[in-house]
Amino acid sequence: RMLAKRHHGEVVTLAFLDLDGLKDINDAMGHNTGDDLLRAIAMRLKEKLPGNAVCGRYDGDEFAVVLRAPDMDTAEKAVRTLAAELTRPYWIDGQVAQVGVTTGFAHVPSDGQTREEAMRGADLALRAAKRTQRGGMMRFEPAMDVEFDDRRFLERELRRAIETKSLDVHYQPIVSSDGNRLLGAEALLRWTHPERGAIPPARFVAVAERCGLMPQLGEFVLRRALTDMKRWPALYMSVNLSPVQVRAQGSYPAQLRAQVVREGYTHGGHRECRHHPVADDLVSATGGDDLLGGGTAHDARGEFQH
Repeated sequence: RMLAKRHHGEVVTLAFLDLDGLKDINDAMGHNTGDDLLRAIAMRLKEKLPGNAVCGRYDGDEFAVVLRAPDMDTAEKAVRTLAAELTRPYWIDGQVAQVGVTTGFAHVPSDGQTREEAMRGADLALRAAKRTQRGGMMRFEPAMDVEFDDRRFLERELRRAIETKSLDVHYQPIVSSDGNRLLGAEALLRWTHPERGAIPPARFVAVAERCGLMPQLGEFVLRRALTDMKRWPALYMSVNLSPVQVRAQGSYPAQLRAQVVREGYTHGGHRECRHHPVADDLVSATGGDDLLGGGTAHDARGEFQH
């Protein structure tokens, strides 16, 4: 209806406002408080709406706003003001609660002609904002469409590569400081696509983390590294782990020890497990007996620089 009422020269803007931190409030204050907070947010949003605007809860912690404005600058200013209003503190049952707001929006007719195009544009803009700047606000850009399609393509092809076992593991030598002794090797996952050629690890690992494929990738690399390691009994092996994989598998240390034992490593040697370079924290668990037993960890930022 808003599109049908648009006058010549006007813009209709669809904005998705995603609430940041609501889960933490639910965990800390209880779900009843979280529900009361959502109602308070909805009431404030409705109260602060400009003329010629409507709003509603869209999905989970996400609200949608549709407004008509004489130009894009006016519309964007209105959306920015609404987002700022929602981040002000709330008093819920005598407690202060506050959320962040990440916003994605699209204009009609500049960013699309139909409701479906506007919704897709605003959703892609919100996804981009959540990836790059939590609490920020982004407008749809055509490049987001290309990037989204590319991610979908990589996700589909990566699933196929895992199923067909067309991934590979390369090994980077680890040498002594004087360069005279080979001490170990670092297992590096590589993917060569039949059409696109070599896909950078930073690209496909990010896709795997977003779509839940890290456990399969991690298991593939570890199994391959442990198998190949039997050919080099005097060396130690470094295997990169994604923090997403470790968090997704809550009992991962126990699973790791079990897999190491299944491959026939029961004592001695040096085993190292650490996060891949894009992790926030680089932690190394070392010592064969420690890994196979209770395990100890130490900060390895000073030891490993990429």
